[in-house]
Amino acid sequence: MRPTIPRAPETLSMSGASGVCVICISADQAIGMTGNSAYTDHRMYLNQIERSFSAAHALDIGGVREPIHGHNWSVKVIVAGTSLDADGLLVDFHALERTIDGIIGRFHNQNLNTTPPFDQINPSAELVAQYIAVQIIPTLPMGVRVQSVSVGEAPGCTATYINPFTGTER
Repeated sequence: MRPTIPRAPETLSMSGASGVCVICISADQAIGMTGNSAYTDHRMYLNQIERSFSAAHALDIGGVREPIHGHNWSVKVIVAGTSLDADGLLVDFHALERTIDGIIGRFHNQNLNTTPPFDQINPSAELVAQYIAVQIIPTLPMGVRVQSVSVGEAPGCTATYINPFTGTER
């Protein structure tokens, strides 16, 4: 006998299929949902921005520098928060795009090995992702935090920095 999962009042049904709302929101902000349940008692909003830039780098691996080579780098930033502003936004997408573009714009068509801070540290995708995250943090509204930044060097080759939220940042 297969176990069954009870349906909460706010589950959706379309053509006989049912599922829960993907974005969990508070009961007072629920649109088209009725009742109070585990699905409406907690809320988290995520916004994602994707950008790109072209740059060269040469990594030091095991004390040996690889040949310089270029990439079309992809950048995916995810910010998170538990409340929306008066306009119903977690963040203004365009403002976040401008912030990210200001950070990665310094790298576009450059050699990362000669561009601060990567003139002092290895320009790995992991460290590029961390650098972008740290630069974004002070620009965010209160209550919004960087959840993660992913940086891809090539299709299928992505490094993700997950921000270890400590409660002391924005």
